[in-house]
Amino acid sequence: GVVPGRHEGSNSRPWQLVIQGGPMAYTSYSTLAPASPLPARLAFRRPRPLPYDWDALEPLISAQTLRTHHGGHYAACIRRVNILSLGTRFETAGLERIVVQAEDSPLLEYASEAWSHEFFWHCLSPRQDIAPGWLLAYEIRWHFGSPAALRDLFVEEACNLAGMGWLWLVQEAAGELAVRALSTYETPLRIGVTPLLAGDLGQHAYCDDYGNHRGAYIRACGQRINWAVGSANLSPPDAGR
Repeated sequence: GVVPGRHEGSNSRPWQLVIQGGPMAYTSYSTLAPASPLPARLAFRRPRPLPYDWDALEPLISAQTLRTHHGGHYAACIRRVNILSLGTRFETAGLERIVVQAEDSPLLEYASEAWSHEFFWHCLSPRQDIAPGWLLAYEIRWHFGSPAALRDLFVEEACNLAGMGWLWLVQEAAGELAVRALSTYETPLRIGVTPLLAGDLGQHAYCDDYGNHRGAYIRACGQRINWAVGSANLSPPDAGR
């Protein structure tokens, strides 16, 4: 079987997103519907709920934007994964297994987009007083100078990325921290790095609130970072660094 958080063929460590005392997990269900035209065995994944209320990020991100983003775009990705996985070896698999093991295909694309959103929801917090843990704070200062400098780099990279995609704060296999701009359907899990924080650069994430001002949106997200997510997934540096 596949160990959750470990992607085969990679030298990076297993990762898990620790939320409320447990790893981030995705539940797949099998249901029987003998009176339905649907297949008798259907992988039925439901969108994971937001970890906060719809209006919890206002005024930086509106409740309407979150409802459209979560209930529209993200939920549609989950529905597509359910349909596209039918009859495959991923029929009852969790999103992470699909992202790690599937070959290039529409199924991989929708699963990657859904998985990235589930990670992203937890990277934001209604609270503004969450500070990086001591190890993450040290690593950010070592690699970027300060949390403020990291936020500025996120804004710069967001503005430089043509089209839609994702920004990731990642830990490389050798332990270094880096900011990676990836396409819509790429994820850190596929390229052998550990995800720490994510920023969604899809137009559905910000246009209703910020128009075409992507930098202003990323700067606003910088005020509500859930640093606990990054701290939970960070590995200690090698001795001697």
